[in-house]
Amino acid sequence: MTRIFRREFGKVATLGALCLFAALPAQSDLIHHWTFDGDVNDSGSVPYTGTLAGAGGPVGLPTVSGGVLTLDGVDDYVSFGPTAFLVPIAPEFGPLSFTIMLNAEFSGFPGSDFFSQGGGGHALYMGPDGTEMRVTDNYHFWDDLGKTPVNGGGCGSGADNCTGIATPADGAWHNYALTVDGSNAAFYIDGILQATRAGFILSDGGIPFVLGRQFNSSEYFGGSLSDVRIYDTALSGAEITDVTAAPEPQSFVLLLSAMSGVILLRRKLRA
Repeated sequence: MTRIFRREFGKVATLGALCLFAALPAQSDLIHHWTFDGDVNDSGSVPYTGTLAGAGGPVGLPTVSGGVLTLDGVDDYVSFGPTAFLVPIAPEFGPLSFTIMLNAEFSGFPGSDFFSQGGGGHALYMGPDGTEMRVTDNYHFWDDLGKTPVNGGGCGSGADNCTGIATPADGAWHNYALTVDGSNAAFYIDGILQATRAGFILSDGGIPFVLGRQFNSSEYFGGSLSDVRIYDTALSGAEITDVTAAPEPQSFVLLLSAMSGVILLRRKLRA
């Protein structure tokens, strides 16, 4: 019985692994990936290693530990150098096609940004603006897909860059993702489509990519980030869901190893 169980479990586990990873985006499309395993190294296909920046000295810098980047919301951020325009924006990259996604944890309703790139009227950033989530710079109207918009949409003014989507207020980890395909954009929280935008525009140039603040050295993010990813393609809704739900490959291997150990132990006990 144990031998049969092991054989059938092996088949199911192998099939499950193949189905899981076959549904994920190609690794070559993942151009930047910061896992924060004790550093700010980039494991993507076009790696850019970050530099911790803050008040100076070990106490004043962001902390990186156990897959989490923690920022103080005062002056902490991560820079990637003067040429680090890491989100692929036209014209040098052709038509817009990218995805940026990350996990974030914070308390309250800060006016801050998880990341930014660019400047001027069509810069790229994402973060909580009080009770409403904000994505990109001025005059980008979002369709909240029939939801009742927070603040009437547009961060209370009805005429700027907010989505009308409520900032999560539970202080827990959530996944945030922006996909852009041509002039169409989509904003997701925890793999669920929240808002869309037609006629999406971004400016190339400006200030290079940073984590933890806006491009104008303000609106510093106070909280934690993990698993920050940039793809050079617009992921589908299904791919967004698969990425947010999938364990890291090493975690999946550990899970299979643990289950195999349980099976071997049961076999010994029955022997």
